[in-house]
Amino acid sequence: MVADEDEVGREEDARDVCQETFLRAFRALHGFRGQADQWVAAALFPVSMFASFSIATVIAPMVQLFRQSVNHVFLPSMSRSHSSGDVAAMLGLNSRANAIVALLVYPLLAFAFVFAEPLIAFIYTPAYLDAVPVMRLYIVALVAFVAGGKGVLAVLGRGVGDAAGSALWNLVKTAGVVVELAFQAAQP
Repeated sequence: MVADEDEVGREEDARDVCQETFLRAFRALHGFRGQADQWVAAALFPVSMFASFSIATVIAPMVQLFRQSVNHVFLPSMSRSHSSGDVAAMLGLNSRANAIVALLVYPLLAFAFVFAEPLIAFIYTPAYLDAVPVMRLYIVALVAFVAGGKGVLAVLGRGVGDAAGSALWNLVKTAGVVVELAFQAAQP
């Protein structure tokens, strides 16, 4: 009986390692796709427009920092709820985590939206005020990404399927970026 439990434990551990490896590879690919977006912007837009794009995106890492911090606090409890079969508690924890992230991030986004002009003028100088509307548009888009269900998908073991589809899409988009850059480079 102990041998059977050890075998089941090894299989679960192997499955967990495979899932985590895949998710980390997906995150790396997602980061590469984000870098590819920067390459396209640098290749296709004038320097001033690229600067506006770059300045507008500085708020995203702060949002991600809050999301990851809260998720790392809640994921162990969500995992315990899942292993005990209490899906309702797991979903409740996810809702609580999303509420905490929103409580922290929405005021930050609102502040950055309202004070985008003086912030950019102070940090980057008034020469970069063209980034204000771009930053505001980017902030509006970030509002939708504050809440997330990736933690639930990971705990349920369904994150791999979600990540696989996203990884495939990221590969297609990155290939498109590379083709576009090659096309632009070939132009006289």
